[in-house]
Amino acid sequence: MKKILIVLSVAVFALVGCSNNDKANSKEASGSNKSSVTISVVGSTSVTPAIELIAKAYEKQTNVKVDIQGIGSTAGVNAANENTADIGMASRNLKEAESD
Repeated sequence: MKKILIVLSVAVFALVGCSNNDKANSKEASGSNKSSVTISVVGSTSVTPAIELIAKAYEKQTNVKVDIQGIGSTAGVNAANENTADIGMASRNLKEAESD
């Protein structure tokens, strides 16, 4: 469980960092100071509480909103595979069919 949380934390911050840089460049061009970056995280209900704490701390440091939906590992994997979420959380190993 600890390993999954670490991997998810790194993924959240890496994704946010990349997204934030793109938005920062467009903000400079438009002169706007307000960011509209939102990261969508969907998946495991058992991982959700830890990610909520991480997201809350990150949101305080940035103008990035982290939208978290704890609806199950399978839903998280599917959302990531279908590109309907930026990050899919899973508290189990991927099934063979999900790993493509």
